[in-house]
Formats: sequence, structure tokens, C-alpha cells
Amino acid sequence: MALFGKSRKKAEIADGLRAQLAPRDELAVDPPEEDFAAALAGAKSGDPGPVGSYLAGLRQAKAWDLRSRAVDRIATDAVESPLWVTRWAEAEPDDPDAQLLQAALLIRLAWEARTKHSTENVEQWRFQEFHDQLEAATPQLHRAIELNPGDPEPWRLAMQHATGLEAPEEDFREHLAHAQQADPWHYQSNEQAVNRLSAKWGGSHEAAFDFAEQVAAGAPDDRAVRILPLRAGYEMWIEDESAKKPMRGRVEQALATAQAFADRFPEGAREAAEARSMLGFMYAMLDRHQEAFDAFKATDRNVSSMPWEYNIPPGKDDIDRFATFRDAVVVRLADASV
Repeated sequence: MALFGKSRKKAEIADGLRAQLAPRDELAVDPPEEDFAAALAGAKSGDPGPVGSYLAGLRQAKAWDLRSRAVDRIATDAVESPLWVTRWAEAEPDDPDAQLLQAALLIRLAWEARTKHSTENVEQWRFQEFHDQLEAATPQLHRAIELNPGDPEPWRLAMQHATGLEAPEEDFREHLAHAQQADPWHYQSNEQAVNRLSAKWGGSHEAAFDFAEQVAAGAPDDRAVRILPLRAGYEMWIEDESAKKPMRGRVEQALATAQAFADRFPEGAREAAEARSMLGFMYAMLDRHQEAFDAFKATDRNVSSMPWEYNIPPGKDDIDRFATFRDAVVVRLADASV
């Protein structure tokens, strides 16, 4: 009877914890702001006007992180119906936003073709197709760079382009230097550099951490690059079991820095969604389940695609993976309470 009583108590505690979290059916991945949602709706109907106005506004405001996020989202959505972007770029050859989006779309299409298959299983001809598609995007990328002086996003795309083509290291660093000249703390450019410097792409955990920590240390407290060391820690954690113990101190410091960044924002803030998802994941990996729970509670309904897009834990989509992982934390907390 004591065993059943303990199980019942655990279930009650777990239910109480779940009641503090956003319901699964209310979760949304990277939900757009209201004005961006209106622009996306226009794009889906084939009207580039709202997208053009939205991107132009961000460019004029020099809201580079938001602009890069918007370009990524629009290009991703356009993979299934790219014609409106191509027609817009053809109709407006001197429009910096149209040309930037067309470059982003072409690069996205190439990477989508590559990532549909693992590197172990993909045939050589598919790699060649991937490289050919990236090469075909080169003139468009150059045009986007030409029309967007002072914008780090085309240079971030150039970094992604160079990584795919396995271009020399000096080419990548030149693109990074241009991006940092435009905005030293542009999140997406510096994130791309952390990725390139990681062991996954032939670098090392130390190099990725060194770069991430240097950028984060010099950034204002409210800039998202403050979480880059945690991103470096995540990449290390999922790739290399042997590095976890020697790198743990750097991961702990990265958690503290990212937590300080997230704490600047209210619950459910889009600006902190990725930080809180990463915090929840990494706290759980370190068996700090109460802190993981607190991070997921603060995430509220706005779920970041990162880190769940990496299919850890396995699931049908990002929300499924987030919710499954979050519930595992609830169960661990309930178990520890009895």
C-alpha cells in the first residue's frame, strides 16, 4: 500500500507542476509579432508589399537581429512556394530587400536539399547538386551585398554560403569581419561563426567557446549574443561525450551568463525564448531540474525552434520535442519530491 501511496503522491505533484506550465495545445514555435504576422499572410497570398514594408522598416531602424530572423522565417516559408519571391526580385532589381530575400531563399533551398539526407546516406550526386545550387546563388548573393551596405545579414548569408562550399577559412573570416563591422553583436552572424568554429565543422570545442565568450563579454547586457557561450556548450554536449567533464566549468559559466540575459525579460518574451529553451535543456542535462523547470515555465507559450529542431529528443515536430522534454523534467522533479 505504501508503494501505491508513493506513486499517487508523485502523480499529484507532477499534475501540480504541469498546471504551472503553458498547456501543450497553446504552444507556438517562433510566433511572429503582429505586424510580421500580417506581412507573412500577405506573402502567402503572393503579395510582396507587406513583406517589403516590414523588411524596409527593420533596415531603416537598423534592427538587424529582428531583420535576420524575419529573412530566415520568410525564406523558410517560401521554400514550398518560392515563385512570389523570385517574381518580386525580378520586378525590383534595385530593391535591397527583394534581392536579399531572393539570395536567402536560394541558399535555403540548397541547404534544404542537403539536410533531407544524413551525410552518411546521401549519394555523391546529391552533394554535387547541393554545391551546384550554392554556386548558382553566388551572383544573387553578391547583388544583395552590393545593395545592402551596412547590413550584416548579407554577410551572414555569405558565411553560410562559404560553409556549404567548404571555402577557405580566410574567406569565412573576411565575411565575418564585414558582418561585425556592420554590427559587432549581430546574433545570427556570430552564431554562424560559433557553428563554423565548432568540432562539428572541423574546428574545436575550445575555439567555439573562445570566440563565443569573447563576443559575449563585450556585448551590452540586452543583446542576444550574451547566450552564445551556451550555444557553444550545447553543440559540444550533443556531439562529444568525452568533452563534458573537462568543459563543464565553461558550460556552468555560460548558463549563468545566459540566465542573466533571460532574467531581463518578462515571462513569454520572444526576445528570451531561445535563451530559455537552451537553459531548460542544459540545466536538465546537468541534473538541475528545478532550474530547468523554471526556465520552461518562463518560456510560457513562445517556444524557440532552437534547440528542438535538432530532433533531440526525437519527435514529430519542435513542439512535440519541447513538450516531451519539458514533461520529462516534471517527472524527475516529482520523483525527487517523494
